[in-house]
Amino acid sequence: MAWSRYVTIVTIVMCLVFAGVAFWAESLHIPVILFTCIGIVIISAFYYSPAAVTVDRRNVTIRRLLTPKHIAVGDIKEVRLFQTTMDVRICGSGGFFGYYGWFRNREIGNYFAYVGKWKDTFMIELNSGRKYIISCNQPEVIVKSIMDMMK
Repeated sequence: MAWSRYVTIVTIVMCLVFAGVAFWAESLHIPVILFTCIGIVIISAFYYSPAAVTVDRRNVTIRRLLTPKHIAVGDIKEVRLFQTTMDVRICGSGGFFGYYGWFRNREIGNYFAYVGKWKDTFMIELNSGRKYIISCNQPEVIVKSIMDMMK
């Protein structure tokens, strides 16, 4: 999964800012609560940040930096290519290690995003109605693979 230029810049800049804060924390008298919040942001980024997407007979797996997210192929109602722009972010990241979290779109409503680049996305809708927008380098190949597994 590739990152857009914006995601790359935001991630590098924020990592430098966080490193600077950590380095100068004592001399700047950074409150413990602020340092704790920075830690939570970094751990969240590592937990949710998408790295790759794979498909096998049973699952679509979103490889995240810390833990994988599995979506059972049997739970998928629909999968299709989906071009969107960055929609309204409800809760999540707007570029730090990617776009992930809850977003809203007029066409499809609420969805959970695992995106590195908005132009390379596809949508998975589950039987429960939950929707995921996911990006990868070859979304057409992944969509076809999922559709083949659904048959």
